[in-house]
Amino acid sequence: MELVIREATLFDYEGLCELFDEADKLHRDHLSERFQEPDGPARDKEFILDLLADQTVEVFVVESDGELLGLVQAAVKVSPPVSIFVPRCYVVVDTLVVKEDFRHQGLGQKLMDQVHHWAISNGASDVELNVYEFNQEADAFYRKLGYETISHKMSKSLRQVHLPSNVSE
Repeated sequence: MELVIREATLFDYEGLCELFDEADKLHRDHLSERFQEPDGPARDKEFILDLLADQTVEVFVVESDGELLGLVQAAVKVSPPVSIFVPRCYVVVDTLVVKEDFRHQGLGQKLMDQVHHWAISNGASDVELNVYEFNQEADAFYRKLGYETISHKMSKSLRQVHLPSNVSE
């Protein structure tokens, strides 16, 4: 299988939607209170156009024989101009997905290697990403690549919370 890693184009729209939907399904299956199935494609064309036109964003795909097997979406960020933060440029990986039948073959690592190269070429000092707690496979994958946990995002559902009578609305 000959692999090509390249920048995504609008011609990849259907394959990108298929890959985004695979990632989205995983999140819908585990966090249905936060993620829902869309009425149409996983991403509309305008969203993809905006993504591909954004100079701070890159979407890389891995393909074989014209079939998209995976994608990674990343964006260059800069720290806010607040004195507590060390000024820095970094990259945030928003989405990484490889089709289920092609996982554990090094494609995710190849995509992340491409992001690391792109991040360095854009002056980034770090790459950051978010992994949901349910996704232990992704957590293990990123740890294998040398990523470390630097924070935990926490949430509390307020659907069943009853406020004490002395709390005003």
